[in-house]
Parts: sequence; C-alpha cells; structure tokens
Amino acid sequence: MLRKLQVDWWRTNRIGDDGLISVVKHCINLQELAFIGIYPTSSSLESIVSKCKALERLALCGLNTVGDAEIECVANKCVALKKLCIKGCPISNVGIEALASDCPN
Repeated sequence: MLRKLQVDWWRTNRIGDDGLISVVKHCINLQELAFIGIYPTSSSLESIVSKCKALERLALCGLNTVGDAEIECVANKCVALKKLCIKGCPISNVGIEALASDCPN
C-alpha cells in the first residue's frame, strides 16, 4: 500500500533497473515517486509509468538518462499525473510538446 517513495542518489548509488522494476511490481499504488540522481533506463521508466496507474506526482531530477523519448512515454502512460519535475533533464521542445498534447491533467 506504499503511496510515496523518494530515492536520493547521495544515499546510495547501487540501485539499478532491477531494483526499480521490483518496486513497481510490488507497489502499484504509488501516487508520488521521486528519483534524484537515480538513473533509470527507458525500460525501467516505462515499467514504472505503465504499472503505477495512480501516479500523480513524479520527480525526475538531475537525470541525464531522461530525455524526450522518456518524457513522451510518461505523457502517454501517466493518465493521473498532475505534477512533474524534470529539473536538470535534457528535455527539448519535443518532450514539452508531448506533455502539452498527451498529458491530460
């Protein structure tokens, strides 16, 4: 029944795709998720946004692995999303346009 999870890189740098995918397999009720300095791949990010249908807040701060394609995936699959932080991510107009057109909330 976990609803909020924040993972900061400075406390651990050993969390990879397997750990992130395991979290979403068992914590599908997440409403808030924050990754700060944790580097999910497209695979783990897609798994997160596909399985966590109640996700309202997502923070992907300082992640050089999150670009336009990943933001397009978030925009397409996070139907409940109300707040998104992409500070420090290499996002261009393409990613922002996907959010504007595909993210309903």
